[in-house]
Amino acid sequence: MTHQFRRRHPVSVADAKVLVEQAVSNGERYDLIISNVDGNPAVAPLTKCPVYFSQMPDSGPTSGTLADFNASQNNAPRQGFAFAEWLATNEATKKAYMEPQRLKLVFYSGSTGGIATTICARIITNYADILLQNVVSALEESRWTMLPPLPTQSKAKRAISGRSGKSETEEEFQ
Repeated sequence: MTHQFRRRHPVSVADAKVLVEQAVSNGERYDLIISNVDGNPAVAPLTKCPVYFSQMPDSGPTSGTLADFNASQNNAPRQGFAFAEWLATNEATKKAYMEPQRLKLVFYSGSTGGIATTICARIITNYADILLQNVVSALEESRWTMLPPLPTQSKAKRAISGRSGKSETEEEFQ
């Protein structure tokens, strides 16, 4: 499903939830959701989509251990991670977007890209080329079934029979 938003401001988490549920209920789910992480904390802890940091973010606390920081991020997660949790626990969205083999969520985040991970997102990156690669990969995975079937071997033989095997240019000069 392709939606073109002509907004000057990012979509809020509340609006994103409405749009995602509406897309699923209309039978036109999004091929991919790209979200930021947002530093504002959410209220509910993460249970289905825990997040793990491999190092402290530059904007993180200057005291405490990495284990303490990870615990705090799971108890009062950032909005983007809370959105992933909502996608995974909402009855209308979990089958559409959280199939483990084909997750439909990518995080593009300057502060957590490359140092955080969650089982509920394809990737968390801060590199545009990695984002593009994951978008193309996700679209390929979701749209390959729309391609016409490949010809069977017998159809392929019939299609090339009668040709000499030479290129059209070679046949013209004989």
